[in-house]
Amino acid sequence: MMSSTGLIGRTIEDLRVGLAAMSAADLRDPWWAAVPLEGPPAPLAAAMCLRPGGMQIAPEVEAAVLDAGRRLADAGWKVEEIEDVPSIREAADVQMRLWLGDGYAGLVDAAKRDGDPAAIAVVAAVRGMAEPLPCDVVSHAMVLRTTLQREWRLFFTRYPVLLLPVSGELPFPDRLDLQGEAGFQRVWNAQLPLRAPPALGLQAARECLVGGVRNGA
Repeated sequence: MMSSTGLIGRTIEDLRVGLAAMSAADLRDPWWAAVPLEGPPAPLAAAMCLRPGGMQIAPEVEAAVLDAGRRLADAGWKVEEIEDVPSIREAADVQMRLWLGDGYAGLVDAAKRDGDPAAIAVVAAVRGMAEPLPCDVVSHAMVLRTTLQREWRLFFTRYPVLLLPVSGELPFPDRLDLQGEAGFQRVWNAQLPLRAPPALGLQAARECLVGGVRNGA
């Protein structure tokens, strides 16, 4: 449900070419959907939220999102800064419950068979989240997912585009999430905008510069 194949490109036109190729039907793909590349006309209106869910962000991240908003405004868009977005922390919780609520033991075994120390460490770090989950967690998460999808769809009828940070921080020190509970939790918290949208099937385009400060989605 939350797995998707994305594109990497230097320009929007690069992505347009790739999406045109990827949108072709393939009967071997049970998840393919007939989604048009060009949707109906929409107003040039965007919402910009600097701290979704009340999360903390670095000053450089804030500056980058504000810069993205100015660029949209310069291109003729109406950009409105909003205090928060619909239920992003609840969406992140749905993501966690669907990921860990059914088959955690199998996830542990798969990580061990793969032998990747990083995967093993991540699976171990989320054990405290997985073990208390009730046996009916998936069915309840699916009900909540439907409710949250409704909220977000109504939101996007007003704002066709939403500007958010990709992460609350600049690129982390290498392997920070493997350096104990505090390091893992720091990465987990900062990447709230990366965890929540996939659980609801929301499309996103992310802009990042390796080693730089541009950080916006």
